[in-house]
Amino acid sequence: MTVLVFDGPDGSGKTTLAKNISQGLNLPYHKNPYEHGEWKHPERYKLMLRYTDLYFLTYLKNSGSNVILDRAWTTEWVYSQVFNRGNDFEFLQKLDELTLQIPESVLIITTRDNNPDKGDELEGLDEKWSQIRDKYEELSRWTQNKVIYINTEKLTPEQTYMTCLQKLKELGIKCLV
Repeated sequence: MTVLVFDGPDGSGKTTLAKNISQGLNLPYHKNPYEHGEWKHPERYKLMLRYTDLYFLTYLKNSGSNVILDRAWTTEWVYSQVFNRGNDFEFLQKLDELTLQIPESVLIITTRDNNPDKGDELEGLDEKWSQIRDKYEELSRWTQNKVIYINTEKLTPEQTYMTCLQKLKELGIKCLV
C-alpha cells in the first residue's frame, strides 16, 4: 500500500506533480472537489476534517489501497494557523499518528521561494503566501511522517518529477521497486 500526500502553498506545483506521479506510477489520484468551497467556513471544514479525513485514512490503512492525495489534513494544519481560525490540534496529531501507521505513506511538500503571482481565486491567499510557505516548512518538522520537501522555484515540471521519484526511491517506497 502506498499513500502519497502532496501539499504546499497554492502555485507551488503540487497538483502538477501529484498528477504526473500518479500517471508515472499508475496510482489513483484524488483531490477533494469541495476543498475550495469549504475553506472559508471553518466550522464546516473542521467537521469535514474530523469525519471525512479520519474515515478515509482508516479506510486506506485497513484496505491496503494505493492513492495519490492532492492535499489532506495537513492543509488544515497550515491554513488554520495562518488565518487564525482555530482548530483541534490534538485531533490533527491523531491524524498524523494514523497516517504514520500506513507504512508506505509519505508527505510531499512543494514550495517556492517567491509567490508565483498567479492571482489566486481564493481571496486573501496572495497576501498570506509567505506565511503559508513558512508554515509548510514548520509542518515538515512537526509531523512524525516521512517528508519530501521540494523547492520548485527553479525546476521545470519534469525536473520536479524526477527529483520526487529519486527521493521516493531513497526512502525505499515499494511502488518504485
